[in-house]
Formats: sequence, structure tokens, C-alpha cells
Amino acid sequence: MSTVAVPNVVEVRGVTQCPRAGDVAVALEGLLPLPEGEGKPDVALVRDDGDLVVELRSASGELIGEKRIGAALACGVRAATAAVFVAAWESRLAEVRARPLAVPDLPQGRMPDNGSLAVQEKSVSVQDRPFELRPAATVLGAYAAADPAFGAALEVVGARADSALRGGAALLYVGAHPMAVGAGTASWKRFGAGLDARWRLSGLESPVQAEARAGAIFALVDLEGHGYSSNQSGWVADVGPVAGLRLAPRQKGFIPFFELATAWWPWPHRASIVGQSDFGTLPRFELFAGVGVSFERNR
Repeated sequence: MSTVAVPNVVEVRGVTQCPRAGDVAVALEGLLPLPEGEGKPDVALVRDDGDLVVELRSASGELIGEKRIGAALACGVRAATAAVFVAAWESRLAEVRARPLAVPDLPQGRMPDNGSLAVQEKSVSVQDRPFELRPAATVLGAYAAADPAFGAALEVVGARADSALRGGAALLYVGAHPMAVGAGTASWKRFGAGLDARWRLSGLESPVQAEARAGAIFALVDLEGHGYSSNQSGWVADVGPVAGLRLAPRQKGFIPFFELATAWWPWPHRASIVGQSDFGTLPRFELFAGVGVSFERNR
């Protein structure tokens, strides 16, 4: 990532080639208000998300403004447009910072000429981060005791925009795993619901987004016998912790991803033959590998 400073006002950072961060910094010269004091400069981030995205953050990391500029424009035009947006945000902020907080007493029925403008401009520097929901669907391969089975999951993840911490809820289905018990076989399936917490491990500007998660799955296990003189079936409840890692490209809209996860089932469950000593024990560990797609409006 390249960084170019416009002294005491803005640092322009970015990894784009059209335009480069330096091109935007050059276009900003002469557009910005005169610096006051020696405070830390604000940071303008320029990134390529298909379109050119430019955002301005305060030195403390607070989002001031964000704009998307179309990819069809020439590099010089994109640099100039980005500079105009940054300069406009900085000009408004300079007026807000210079305005005293104290409100003088005024005669009844009289309003200051710039009263409404002061409220509007102040709102530019403080933006609430909206709460977002991200749906996703995953096709899974589940491995237990070296035996594979197919599965699927549907999930919804919620978080504040740009937050590194998220919460998720999911529905899980794992297909039949067979297991030899005596002269026949027993098979089991899992139908579950899970809750988890998720942490973004990579920076916002990383081209590959890594996300770790940890939570619990609450499941119903469907056990069935096959190949016996009297085949029986039954249900048993199960619960266990789950942890995983997801990798996805940094983009918005529909986002493909790859995920690895593992679950541990602490309570042992057995499939036995009525009247005989033969039995089989369900595996306690299960490994999941999956590919899927999620949808995220803003990233």
C-alpha cells in the first residue's frame, strides 16, 4: 500500500493503480483548507472494489464519508473526482471544528442564520454504523471416523458495518453415515441448529478476508438399523462445540467462500442389537469442509 501525505491535513493511502494514491494527493493540493496546528492528519483510503471507492477517516479511525466512483472514467478524472469529495468533507469538518460549542442567548422568535446548517454539518462527522444481516448457504462434506457424508447449511450473520465481531445462527443437515454393527449396519443423520461468534482476522483492505468462528450446535440424531430381522430406528438429542475458519475474497454482493470446521460431541451414543452384545459407538469428532456463497450489501 502506498501512502502520500498532504501536510498536516490528509494522508492518502491506497493500493490502486488507476489512480494511484499519489495521483489523488496531487489533485488535492490547493483544494484543502489551510492546516491549523500540528494535529494528526485525517486519512483518505482509496481502494478498488470494481469501482473506485474513496473514504475519509479521522485520525482516530472514525468514518467521515465514503463515495464510489465509476470504473468507466479515466484515471485522471477518477483522481480529480476523489480529490473533490475529500476536499468537500475536509472543508465541512474545518467549519465544524472552528465553530464554538456554546450557543448564545437570542431574542425570542429569532433564529441564527446558520442554525440549521450547523446541525447538518455536524452530522457529517459522526455517522452511525448500520446493522447488517448477511445470509449464506453452504454445501458440506462431513467426515466422521474416515467415513464421508454430504450435508448442507443455511445461516444468517449479523453485525455492525465494519465491525470485526459478528454473531451467526445456522441450520445444519448432515446425511447418513453407515456403521457396521453385527450382521447388519446402523446409520445416523444429524439435524441441527447452531449459534456462534465470529471474528474477522484480516484487515479491511486485505484482498482475502479470513474469519474465525466458535459456537455450539444443538442436534437431533436419527439412528436407523439395516439388514436385521427387525429394523428399528430412534432419535437422540446431542449438543457439542464447533469451531471453524472461513476464507473469502474481498468484494460485495454475492461472495463465494471456502470453510473448514470441526465439531466435538462430548456425550457417547451407541447403536446396539436387541438381545445381543454387539454394538457400535458413534464417532465423537466430526470434520466439515464446505464451499458456499453469502450475500453482503456493504463490505
